[in-house]
Amino acid sequence: MSLENSKGYKQIADEILQQIKDGTSPLLKQWEVAPSAPHNPITGTRYRGINNLTLQHQGRTDSRWMTYKQASSKGYQVRKGEKGSPIVFWQFNKEISKKDSAGRPVKDGRGKTVKENIRLARPRLFGSTVFNAEQIDNVPPMEGPPKIENFKIHERAEGILKESGANISYGGDRAFYSPSQDRIQLPERESFKSEGAMYAVALHEIGHWTSHEDRLDRDIGGRFGTPSYAKEELRAEIFSFMASSELQLPFDPSQHVAYVENWVQILEDKPTEIYQASRDAEQINDYVMKFDRTLDLAQEQSKENTPEQSKTATAERIPEINATRGDDSEQSREPPVMRNIDVKSDFKKACEDMGLVMKSDPVMDGKFHRVPVERSDNKKNTDGSYKAFTDGVPAGVIVNHYSGQQRNWKANSVAKALTPDERKAISDRSKENTAKTAAATTKTHLHKAHRVEQLLSVMPKATDNNKYLQTKGIKASDNVYEDKRGRLVVPVTDAKGKVQSMVRINSTGSFKQNLKGGKLAGGMHMIGKPKAGDNVIVTEGYSTAKTLNEATGLPTAAAFSANNLANVAHAVQQAYTSATVFVAGDNDVANDRNVGRIKATEAAQAVGSRAIFPKIPAGKKGSDFNDLGKISGSAAVRSQVEAGIKRGRAAEPHQQREVKKTNQKEKVQERSRSVARTR
Repeated sequence: MSLENSKGYKQIADEILQQIKDGTSPLLKQWEVAPSAPHNPITGTRYRGINNLTLQHQGRTDSRWMTYKQASSKGYQVRKGEKGSPIVFWQFNKEISKKDSAGRPVKDGRGKTVKENIRLARPRLFGSTVFNAEQIDNVPPMEGPPKIENFKIHERAEGILKESGANISYGGDRAFYSPSQDRIQLPERESFKSEGAMYAVALHEIGHWTSHEDRLDRDIGGRFGTPSYAKEELRAEIFSFMASSELQLPFDPSQHVAYVENWVQILEDKPTEIYQASRDAEQINDYVMKFDRTLDLAQEQSKENTPEQSKTATAERIPEINATRGDDSEQSREPPVMRNIDVKSDFKKACEDMGLVMKSDPVMDGKFHRVPVERSDNKKNTDGSYKAFTDGVPAGVIVNHYSGQQRNWKANSVAKALTPDERKAISDRSKENTAKTAAATTKTHLHKAHRVEQLLSVMPKATDNNKYLQTKGIKASDNVYEDKRGRLVVPVTDAKGKVQSMVRINSTGSFKQNLKGGKLAGGMHMIGKPKAGDNVIVTEGYSTAKTLNEATGLPTAAAFSANNLANVAHAVQQAYTSATVFVAGDNDVANDRNVGRIKATEAAQAVGSRAIFPKIPAGKKGSDFNDLGKISGSAAVRSQVEAGIKRGRAAEPHQQREVKKTNQKEKVQERSRSVARTR
């Protein structure tokens, strides 16, 4: 049944619309404390989305709701003549009998039919009717939510704001979120009539803040007064009501009454919009409320960290960058030093020597900047990046992502002009700043990893119908997702499966983006679970990893970039010491510098293995095993990989054994250090 044809849904939409028109909707009332969310006392679950909203609109003071059958199961009795309230729910998955290639049911060892859970191509809508506890006899009195002192409520709300990492400024007389600046503006705290009112408004703006592409990715491009603007306000208002209910905060919709006429018009034109709005609001609520739990987790983790563990954490470096410099605040800068060269010109020339196209002077602010590189095949590219500092001895790093080259730069002429005391002072400050930067990077990585977990928890799993997967001719693995734009979302984890970032890929594969601030170095996407004695294949892209897994049945790990292959190969070998790691590289013969082949060979050598490259048929274009699979089929992929593994096992077995011994020795030493720390 479709949403539009659901009788129960139409009743829900009509009732909510009428209450908004009449001004009696809970969304339009002021509450000293927002009412408790409706829940089912039999199952212990909270009603979500549209069901949360419609039950709140029934005007009941008791938040307990249940079906007639559930009430009867507890010995309760729905009073004669009472009218129930409709709710709707979706079925996204279905359990079916697993069948073999001949269509026969698969049996387990005890002769029972094996069941499997499949995702429905078209979700099914169901309806039900529930009654409020006020309509039922013999129900025990409701126990209200535990009384929480205001300062604890405010501490909890403040924790959510801080843990979100949102950029919040205070001042002026308006509250708003600026998408272009990714910033929330609030009036000064003391200008609100209470702390609770301030947090309620802040949460409303946090609702808008979740629309950013790196969060829940909603389109809020409309201007004030437009339908799209009003739709976003409706979502933020429903979320604000839900959040205020959960946190026991006041709720004041007075500043948003200007949108009521727009909401009425939107819901009259498209009644299903209330379902979409409440669903999105619930998604926002899920996302934001997870920040409520990170504060305690972070505190527990800081207590558990030993000095050795803290030292290890601060030693982590920014992904794929060897040179890091620290805080550029006024306090961290060294006293001015006389420089006898033009630092910017010198650094610009170094960038150009690396193939970067510098159309203006470099910006030396300690941040990475993307610029084009000299490429004959693509003039509109941003395959170069640089970062430079001018505190102390000017230094920086230059990366040509197209050629795979990287260079650390330092203004040596300045260094030569320094006295020994100045050199020591700068060196000490540099070490201090590096440690600060590393600690800040680690904190950012942990925060982004948690954000990815939040995003994945509200995203649907990708199906084989995903356009990118169809373009590449592969099926979806168990743990990939799809965002609202239809892009494939691939989690990035460590070797043991702990999430640390995610990569988005558009339908053609022309857009591949790691979550900004997420840790990619050493991160991978593992397809299949390595077992003792397995061969494990490390490769660059997700589509190549999935192609190799489908063709060979071997576990594969996507590293997402050529520069990350060695990191991933080493991490896999460390985590699965009894497995043998092979690297399936891209053969970029069309490029002036075959980065795929160079980096794959380096990665294989790092783990005492050999790299395997696809042999594309003459006259055909392609560089990786996915290309080979589309051209020649899975059998050709399997044949070439098996031959490559056979050659790899025959070559340099002594080197492979020595690398494994070293890895095993390192693991034993780490366990010994761990035991010593706990004594």
